[in-house]
Amino acid sequence: MSNSGLDRIRRFATRLRHPSRLANWLRARKERQERPDFLRSLPVGIDLEPTTRCNLRCRACQHSEGDWAGEDLSVERFERILDQLPYVEQIKLQGIGEPLLHERFFDLVRRARRRGIRIASITNGTTLHLDDIRRKILSSGLDELLVSIDGATPETHARWRGGSDLGRIVHGLKQLVERRGQAKAPHLGIWCVGNSDNLAELPAVVKTAAALGVDELVYQSQMVSWGKGEWQERLAQFRLDPRSIETAQRLQEAQEEARRRELAFTVYTGNCFRPERPCFWPWESCFISAGGYVTRCCVASDPRLHNFGQIDDADFRTLWNSPEYQELRRAIRANQIPPICRPCYEKT
Repeated sequence: MSNSGLDRIRRFATRLRHPSRLANWLRARKERQERPDFLRSLPVGIDLEPTTRCNLRCRACQHSEGDWAGEDLSVERFERILDQLPYVEQIKLQGIGEPLLHERFFDLVRRARRRGIRIASITNGTTLHLDDIRRKILSSGLDELLVSIDGATPETHARWRGGSDLGRIVHGLKQLVERRGQAKAPHLGIWCVGNSDNLAELPAVVKTAAALGVDELVYQSQMVSWGKGEWQERLAQFRLDPRSIETAQRLQEAQEEARRRELAFTVYTGNCFRPERPCFWPWESCFISAGGYVTRCCVASDPRLHNFGQIDDADFRTLWNSPEYQELRRAIRANQIPPICRPCYEKT
């Protein structure tokens, strides 16, 4: 049985031990199908931002705007959020900043794990050369860690990842995989954001991932524009055309290479929506910033752009069913897509 299959079994077993969590999960499944304005269920999974601080200024990231005040999610606010979301089963500790820069990141992981919550995160990999960081990744209870690598050559990666050193990141990841050994916990993978620069290198990225021994390679087929019109224009020339022959050929080459090397390879299209496949976020999940602001998703995550309120000022259930949130659900259900959300509908 695959690791994902075992994980699903473990999560269902946990629900059986917590009847209220099971009841919320069943209610949430029903409401995901019916898509009402007002939700009786609470999210089963959320994205939670540990910090807005980052040591890189990546080309496709809104942090490169340079006007982000450095802010860490406090342990007190973290506990307050968990108290208000008693049925949450999975948290992605990720956001605009680099998670591993949070001095108490692994404390947050341990506190969530004590509540039976699965924790995943993504890192730019620039601290993986530190032995203490690798040790804590393996001992904290972290369930999944993905490492951002945006090219097979140092030049391509550096061009998109703020000048970071690909060789150093790969070496640190290799040491982490070797130290983990046969345990297969945490799940370790590579996340590559697709663009016109690195498409040709994708088969080589597959080879790198397989050689490292990671569990998975994910290729995000489309860059995001963060709900901001200027970013939509800025990144337009680098976006992949999903209908082009070159895109199809390169993806097929990468998939064949992954099969030969027995590497799990996924082309991620979860940020691409259509009228017949509308956005699911307002019914299933949300993003909570380091400052405690509830926003619609990890793409339109900048609370200065839009937010539904702060977790310090109102309980989550009140924000989750606020008039604004209900209006967003009605709009998406009617295919009246708000401007902030339109870029996710215009990429296919």
